[in-house]
Amino acid sequence: MNLPDAVPPHLAPYAPEVSAARQRAYLTHLHPTLNAPGHPIRQHLLRLTAVSPGLLAIIKPEGRV
Repeated sequence: MNLPDAVPPHLAPYAPEVSAARQRAYLTHLHPTLNAPGHPIRQHLLRLTAVSPGLLAIIKPEGRV
């Protein structure tokens, strides 16, 4: 699966208008899902330094990683 195709299905259920508790529940479920050992998003992030050093160089100074 192409990484850009892997992300949207996981973000589709997000609803910014719901309570903070429901948003927290969504994120509590999202993190372990995307961080599962075989998940393509996790695999891509683990390879980020090797496949996209330029992108990582932009992200790191922003402190958002």
